[in-house]
Amino acid sequence: MNQVEPNGIGRIIRDHLVSDHHELERIVRDLVAAFDKGVPEDLVSSWTRFETTLVRHMGAEERFVLPLFERGHATVAAEIRADHLEFRQRLAEMRSDLGLHFGRLPSAQRFLARLAEHSAREDRVLYSWIASHRGGVDGEALLRALGPQR
Repeated sequence: MNQVEPNGIGRIIRDHLVSDHHELERIVRDLVAAFDKGVPEDLVSSWTRFETTLVRHMGAEERFVLPLFERGHATVAAEIRADHLEFRQRLAEMRSDLGLHFGRLPSAQRFLARLAEHSAREDRVLYSWIASHRGGVDGEALLRALGPQR
């Protein structure tokens, strides 16, 4: 990896995680558009991208960031982990709804609103911590786990 100033890798990591949140927002817009068009293939394609990106993102946070963050912020880290568990459960429920062409759109919209709140909190609390404290986060492994920045 290129030489970066102290905490520079922390900012790079933060920017990559924030970029993932923006990518998820773009995919959600595609998902809603696919639902509105009523094209099942587009809906399944957008859903698959959404689920894959979200699960990969949460997994990287849980493996590389939260174990260190929780040392000084146990309550917030536990809340983020609980959110991730809730999101995984909702993803499983919504995946089965895909067969019904997302028949419960209001439920999906509530989930997406909840996810947006969670993302804003992570941006504000967790990612600012990463940028300033980095403290032991394996930046290169985390960036590999997140995949290419979009």
